[in-house]
Amino acid sequence: MTMKRLFVKLCKGPLRKWATKITDNLRMFAHQKQAEIKPVNIHELFDKTAALIEHDLKLYNILIKREYHVNLLVVESDEDQLSQVFLNLLTMPGMP
Repeated sequence: MTMKRLFVKLCKGPLRKWATKITDNLRMFAHQKQAEIKPVNIHELFDKTAALIEHDLKLYNILIKREYHVNLLVVESDEDQLSQVFLNLLTMPGMP
């Protein structure tokens, strides 16, 4: 495979996904809104956030193991910021 074909293949696949993710995160960061603190069901929010990247993780045989504490369900937080924390933790290089 020539370098040109390899580059085109990367641009259509993993490189494009990576660039899209960076662009989306920068757009969200640039348009940050005022924090809205309200009750958030963290189990539902984690599931919703994990669903965004779970398919990509499965391609690398990575599964997200969920073990929720039964007494910790709702917390007072900004939903968007907490979702970003979950996303950062799930995509951080070197995470087990």
